[in-house]
Amino acid sequence: ISGADGGRGPGRLDRREKRETRRRMESDNEVVEDGVQSNLSSTESAVETEAVKRSGRKLQYPEEKLPIIEVDNFPQLGKVVAARFIEWVQENPGGVISLPTGRTPEH
Repeated sequence: ISGADGGRGPGRLDRREKRETRRRMESDNEVVEDGVQSNLSSTESAVETEAVKRSGRKLQYPEEKLPIIEVDNFPQLGKVVAARFIEWVQENPGGVISLPTGRTPEH
């Protein structure tokens, strides 16, 4: 039985999706090697720096392909995300955001 993902399984991208993702990443002037984004941003924000400091871990270890901010629980994750969002809004007062509505965010 094939699901909404076309039978590929969760998290799997087909060739077209991989090309499109790579194109978007390259168009955003991000460093891309072998289809993997090597850095999420050129500099960490103050919120990200504090979250990494509190985690007791490095932002990225040599065997990891993406930077990771680790938190102890989901309420703490919500606080970090909310603080980073507020930080972004302060830095981008004319910025535009899109928030999901309806039932999709519940799943």
